[in-house]
Amino acid sequence: MSAATQTTPTATVAAGVEFAHVDPRALIIETNVRTVADLDVDFLDSIRTHGVRTPVKAIRDAEGSLVLRAGQRRTLAAIETDQATVPVYITEAAAPGEAERIFEQMDENDARRALTGHDRASAFQQLTLLGVSASQIAKRSHHTRVTVNDALTVAASPLAAAALAKHNIPLDLAAVIAEFDDSAIVDDLTAYALEEPEQFAHRAQRHRDDRDAQVAVDALTAELATVGVVVVDRPSSEDQATPLHSLRGAAGEYGITAEAHATCPGRAAFISRGYGTPHAVDLCLDPKAHGHPSTHTSYASGGSGIATGPMTEEQKADRRDVIQGNRNWRSAEKVRRAWLRTFAARKTAPKDAAALLAYAVTECNTDLSHAAQNGHTLARTALGLDAAPRGGYGGFTGSQSTITNAIDAANPSRAQLIGLVIVLAAIEARTGTHTWRNPDENIARYLRALASWGYNLSEVEQSTLDSHEGRNNTSTPDTAADGGQDDDYDDDAISGAEVAGEEAQGANDAQE
Repeated sequence: MSAATQTTPTATVAAGVEFAHVDPRALIIETNVRTVADLDVDFLDSIRTHGVRTPVKAIRDAEGSLVLRAGQRRTLAAIETDQATVPVYITEAAAPGEAERIFEQMDENDARRALTGHDRASAFQQLTLLGVSASQIAKRSHHTRVTVNDALTVAASPLAAAALAKHNIPLDLAAVIAEFDDSAIVDDLTAYALEEPEQFAHRAQRHRDDRDAQVAVDALTAELATVGVVVVDRPSSEDQATPLHSLRGAAGEYGITAEAHATCPGRAAFISRGYGTPHAVDLCLDPKAHGHPSTHTSYASGGSGIATGPMTEEQKADRRDVIQGNRNWRSAEKVRRAWLRTFAARKTAPKDAAALLAYAVTECNTDLSHAAQNGHTLARTALGLDAAPRGGYGGFTGSQSTITNAIDAANPSRAQLIGLVIVLAAIEARTGTHTWRNPDENIARYLRALASWGYNLSEVEQSTLDSHEGRNNTSTPDTAADGGQDDDYDDDAISGAEVAGEEAQGANDAQE
């Protein structure tokens, strides 16, 4: 035995195999089929903390030297982290040994399989049951706290855990799936994780939006029921049911208040799902029978006094497309702005950022001015800066100084990134449901830049970009976007009468 080895008498090994603890620097590292050792930080941290736990394999050559046969990464990591010894299984060299070496090393690497995401999630869960905290798990397993939290979230969801076990999808996507307890949604998101991972975030956000909207509708329905209001489906243009704002009061005034209508036998409401929180629209189920004159010829006139009549089937189909497009855009907006916050944490701007910055200085004056007047709210949120206090220019004060302070404290690369975020946020702040129907050059350049920097465009964003490029519309928001406003019609409105009814309630129409 060489002077570099220390035997362990209690070790039980196979006949002809010697077990010893050896100084890793004394091992001769021969040619290995793994050409790059790839000593990543996590691996080094593990060896530094725990040492080498799995013995490496070596052969003793004719001169008595130990030649490493398997365990190159572990040995190099032990040297890198200054370990005194590593455990080694030692056999005598067999001749000829070169072919055998190659086969052994291939088998050593090919036959090894890492833990699956489900294995890891289950292990972390078992550790928490043993009283080990998430922070301790992260520290001792050398995983990030985010990874540990994701794993524990998945382990706590039977549906997400089953999807992870069956398909071994990425752990962070499985953690998103764990947000849902509907098996149909879980199946849908699992399919996206496997087949269209670039669209997963958008699909998940649409499911969140639908779920949250339904929760709000259910809560409002229950609230109305407690005060005796009958909740009905939205009336069509052919129904007698009419919103109170389209009826005359007892003195002939336009509109009837809910309080004044509280004792009417026709009292009812439907739930409107517009841009904001679902709200109740008060109705009278039969205004003629209950003595409430209409403010116009029919409900279809929407308060204008001019009967517009129901939409044609083609118009209804177009309207449904607009409704779905609006919903898709609002959902994509949440994903896009979350991505912008992640992007804003970078240390440097992308190499080609200068082109967009130069364009913005030249063509995005309205966007930048509007953002400044509003305290650069979106940029500040993305950069994690405090909200600007009210007062001063544009109703805000202190916003520029805070952002300037951040720029002054940054190195040149980070300062350029902050400037880029200000530009991106200024363009983003001017987007809305009008954007996908009326894209301009600023929006096109914005979306193209995001896509080139790693953001996955949703279907509605890609179609917006395609639409602009197809029309080659080069107008800018300085001349076009000021007139573009979000379509805040109720998302359930299909008939012309229903759309008009939303107008009478103060909805902000982006003329379609």
